[in-house]
Amino acid sequence: MNQHKNGLLSNCFASALMKLVCLAWIGLGWDSSTLAGIGSENIILVVNAKSSFSRRIANEYAFLREIHPKNIILLDDVPGGESCKIEDFQAKILQPILQEIAKRKLDNQIDCIVYSTGFPTQSSFKSWTTQLEPPPAKHQTPTASTTSLTYFYRYTVSNSPNIINLEANHYARRPANVVLDFPVSSPEEIEKFNAAKGLFTDEKWVEAATAFGELLKEQPFQCGLAYWQCRCFARAGDKTAATDAMMDAIRRGWSFKIFAQSDANLVSLKSFTPFSAALKSIKEPFWEFSPPIPFSAKVSWALSGLPEKADRSPDAYLLSCMLGASFNDSPKGNTEQEILDYLKRSVNADNRRPKGEFAFTSTKDVRCQTRQPNFASAVEALNELGFKSSITTNPLPEVGTNVIGATIGAASFDWAKSGGKLQPGAICDNLTSFGARFHATNGQTTVADSLRNGAAGASGTVVEPYAIQNKFPFPLIHAYYAKGFSMVESFYLSVNGPYQLLIVGDALCQPFAKPPMMEVDDSKSKGPVKGKVPVVVRLKEKSPSAKRIDFYFDGIRISPIRGEGVINIDTTPHADGYHEMRLVAIANDGTDATSRLIVPLEFNNRGHRTELAAKVEGKIIRVAFKAEGADSIKLYCQSELLKETQKSESTFSIATDLVGRGPVQLEAIALFGKEAVRSIPVTVIVVEESDAAKKTAKNSPATSPPAAGAK
Repeated sequence: MNQHKNGLLSNCFASALMKLVCLAWIGLGWDSSTLAGIGSENIILVVNAKSSFSRRIANEYAFLREIHPKNIILLDDVPGGESCKIEDFQAKILQPILQEIAKRKLDNQIDCIVYSTGFPTQSSFKSWTTQLEPPPAKHQTPTASTTSLTYFYRYTVSNSPNIINLEANHYARRPANVVLDFPVSSPEEIEKFNAAKGLFTDEKWVEAATAFGELLKEQPFQCGLAYWQCRCFARAGDKTAATDAMMDAIRRGWSFKIFAQSDANLVSLKSFTPFSAALKSIKEPFWEFSPPIPFSAKVSWALSGLPEKADRSPDAYLLSCMLGASFNDSPKGNTEQEILDYLKRSVNADNRRPKGEFAFTSTKDVRCQTRQPNFASAVEALNELGFKSSITTNPLPEVGTNVIGATIGAASFDWAKSGGKLQPGAICDNLTSFGARFHATNGQTTVADSLRNGAAGASGTVVEPYAIQNKFPFPLIHAYYAKGFSMVESFYLSVNGPYQLLIVGDALCQPFAKPPMMEVDDSKSKGPVKGKVPVVVRLKEKSPSAKRIDFYFDGIRISPIRGEGVINIDTTPHADGYHEMRLVAIANDGTDATSRLIVPLEFNNRGHRTELAAKVEGKIIRVAFKAEGADSIKLYCQSELLKETQKSESTFSIATDLVGRGPVQLEAIALFGKEAVRSIPVTVIVVEESDAAKKTAKNSPATSPPAAGAK
């Protein structure tokens, strides 16, 4: 990676940042401990800097998803080809990404790594497994996908063979018995838990309840521990205490109503009215596994599928997917235009709740039969959520079916000829051997077919996985998606051992989400401002409620705040020039779905200003900037330094090859001593020469800077 180019932008933005805001929230409290919610502020977009294809896709995605330049990382030394050595993946891809996240002080907000095109899709790690006893089974081939090596980043950086474990993903949802029996991970806590269970077995009910209670203090998210207390009190004959413990378990996330009703340890409570009322209070008792919960990279996950308090646990993850995959123009991958088309479709599908049905195919093929036993629970959950679903014995849904999600199992298929139509935002998941092998000799259909025919997300394995359910998403993936979770969360919620699975598409697509919608009164922040500036934020009429509103300044998450109110921005400690305020509303419905408002600001306390204009002319971008009295000026595109001059006013040309095609954001930063003054960003559209007329119409002239906030 070019450390010189990628590092300077962060340094320029960092000065005086954290002294930012005096927040006056009317009648509201703060909640700085709740940090979930997946949006464009929480992803890192990784680009192969030497690939025109990679830049083109990344430029478009950054524009569509309003990704801040701080969240874009360009890598200069990406290994070529579909496969790379694990040492190269670690040294040239993963480690530079993690280092740059830390360098830019984004650790507190990044939950997902999104790769553009132009990256290897798999790596072999045979050296990690040579000392295992017993040796890995036949199905545990030591080859992993790029997205899974990134998701299990702590395993990857430590050469841990645990990545091949088919229960390695603790974020995936688990059944009741696992929630009960695996609430802790450390050896010390496992010993305490086993001791508590021993007391229960010895019928020392009160002592056991106390022991489980002590563990619950240490691991407050583990609802199974409260359920164990309920069992203890019930066996001890204390119905009131048992009911209180059940209510505590439900408050902490217990949802297995049928399990509790059939638990022999709770038989004494069946006719106890308060206990029955407690079970009735479970909001969504139809989930076969524990209900889906929002992802966070800031927590560790116990095998129960719930967060646990653990220092440097290997079971903290980073969601990951690829925007597209194609190698050497192979027909097994997607073309540049296909990728651009499906990304635009998926962005437009957000919050639209497309009409149609979720389809499950049940042929005699083992690819279908592997997951067929889990269809019923998915259909039930979807029905309870208000969605139509169907199970068909055809390889693909019938002619005329509008498909909003599909779980299929076929070596070869063709959506275009099937008569079924994937709706914008759909997830299509196929179980086959080589769904993510993109070389031309692959005889099977890849994820590319589903994506080009309308899907927003798809997955496939990079090596022979064998017909094992845990390596592929459970059919409940569609219920998680229908509930309102993002595409990337839905995948990782549903697959227990994803190490060979490559996830491709728009990570942030959320067609069924119901995020809060905001509006702001920023009338007093228009134009250059100084001193303290009030901005009023409120939810729109009839908007879903918000758990909180997160505040970002120049790409950095500053504080989470509950509700609506007045933000008093103290501009005086900060550099003059352009700044970006983002307000991100977090849904209060259990999904943490997000919406955002971007408020452009220009500070002027010291009379310093940087002006920028740009125009595309063929293969050249003509740039003009001015910062009267500045010591130097630097020009950036996304997070990449393009040009530096000691002049306070200059006009020059930049080759379009340096920034790639598509919409690109340019920004000038002038230094007045130690003060870094940013220009209002300018977005220009770099297109092929054959599109010259279109280019001329869309790009601003290089004679005067655009208005504040203009794109």
